[in-house]
Amino acid sequence: MIVLLMLLGVPARIADSTATQRIQALGDRVWHHQLEQSGLARLRHGLPVDRLPDLSLAGARLDSLFWRSVGRAVATIPDRGLSDEDRRSKSVMSWLAARGVEASPFFWFTSNRTPYSSPVTGVHRLFGALPLANAADRSRYLALIWQYPALIDTIRKKLEGQVARRLVLPKPELALVVPLWRSFLKPPRQSPVWVDSTRLTAASPGERTAFEGELERLITNEVNPRLERLIEYIEGPYAAAAPSRVGLWRYARGREYYRYLVRFHTTMTLTPEEVFATGKREIDSLTKELDRVRQATGFQGTLTEFKQSLRTDPRFFVSTPEEVGRRLDGFAAQMETKLDSLFGRRSKAPYGTARLAPELEPNMTYGFYDEPKPARPKGIYFFNGSKLNERNLAMAEGLTYHELVPGHHFQITLNLENRDLPRFRQDLYLTAHGEGWGDYSSMLGADAGLYQDPYSRAGRLMMEMMLGNRLALDAGMSYFGWTLERARQFMREHTLETETQIATETLRYGVDMPGQALAYRMGSLAFRRFRERARHALGDRFDIRRYHDFVLSVGPLPMDVLSQEVDRFVSAVH
Repeated sequence: MIVLLMLLGVPARIADSTATQRIQALGDRVWHHQLEQSGLARLRHGLPVDRLPDLSLAGARLDSLFWRSVGRAVATIPDRGLSDEDRRSKSVMSWLAARGVEASPFFWFTSNRTPYSSPVTGVHRLFGALPLANAADRSRYLALIWQYPALIDTIRKKLEGQVARRLVLPKPELALVVPLWRSFLKPPRQSPVWVDSTRLTAASPGERTAFEGELERLITNEVNPRLERLIEYIEGPYAAAAPSRVGLWRYARGREYYRYLVRFHTTMTLTPEEVFATGKREIDSLTKELDRVRQATGFQGTLTEFKQSLRTDPRFFVSTPEEVGRRLDGFAAQMETKLDSLFGRRSKAPYGTARLAPELEPNMTYGFYDEPKPARPKGIYFFNGSKLNERNLAMAEGLTYHELVPGHHFQITLNLENRDLPRFRQDLYLTAHGEGWGDYSSMLGADAGLYQDPYSRAGRLMMEMMLGNRLALDAGMSYFGWTLERARQFMREHTLETETQIATETLRYGVDMPGQALAYRMGSLAFRRFRERARHALGDRFDIRRYHDFVLSVGPLPMDVLSQEVDRFVSAVH
């Protein structure tokens, strides 16, 4: 045991200490591992960033060894004597360790070059957030730029290994991948890693000239040539090996990998068959509810005709990106007036909206939330402002609640502000917990008395319908052998998405991030089940504000673990 603790970086002197000390020391080791893996996490804690992610096979093997050792260590720590917080930490580390070990055989399946999955977009966000206040900061920035070409080479080597193993992306996805990488290949002063002059105000004119000169040289001589070689490989040998059909089922062990992804992203013990069946039930239930809304509007046509009218209704379209931002901001302000009826605790961090970077818009259906950073202490939802004549905003109200308040911004910043949580749990993001809470937050708009207009309710239902569709589409393409066209036709029949949105969404499920889209609806349904179970058990003693505060106070947990915590919450109230 002492040897194992030493391998984990835990001092040998605590080997015979209490269970509490052991679990907390192990949690600190996990936190340091998180910091080693994420430059953005280091920035969040005011730590210097001195290396980029290790995407190599050797790095993946070390990661697997780390989690194997954590799993062995946590299994020897008894529950007896642990506080509630330490017991939760033990459960989380046990889950993380099991998934980390379980992932080890699937290195060659994972993507590092697609729009949603490429770590390079995260690296670009990292470069954009790095401090440049002094000479040491600027030197560190240039040192990281020196590492960037090696990162690109690692990606190319993995592509070569995937070609050798016949694990190549299908041709339809390459239509998105190639433009994405070409968008990174720009003249130095237009490069995603170039530094805008507004970030160099602390430098003297001479220091600024020297910094920009070296940065320009590195981009010209090191970064761009590696990008060119990578793009040449993707367009050449890689594209030549690309199949036409989508889906993990086509690969040896592909279905096994997908079963792992279902467990990983939902954080529940579920099978693809169970997820698919849930999706079909959700679609049937939501379709009936939408028909009731159709009747409430007075629409005289069929449900199919009603959905078609929603697709083209002018009230759901705007003409400028600024109007998109104003509409989203307006919905957030509307929810702000209702939060005190749902929560006792509020996040202190400000938030807002902004348009996505141009190179990301062709490949992303909606956008993403980005948490506050030291250089930008404001959470931002970055929305897609392109092709607005093809972007229906019927779901914009629910999307705002999902992404900002009381969704991602509210949840993530409360975690970061919660000093009672161990550091490794403050920084943790579990897909079903995060995205499930986002979808649950959209539902809370109804609890708060919003969605009063029937067309507003129709938009909310169509957002729920899209997330229910994901359960069938994701499993259908990755596990059950659905073609891309079958999935797209299914989406046309059941959602409001335009052809532009359907094209990117189906590739996201079937190719880019298989399994990830399951987390939204499966996580949300779990949050709803837990709440109704508590409400039923407590009756008149159920307080929605107290319940929500508890669920958020325990931080990110696998949903199977959170289920047990809700039962303990109920017992404590009793």
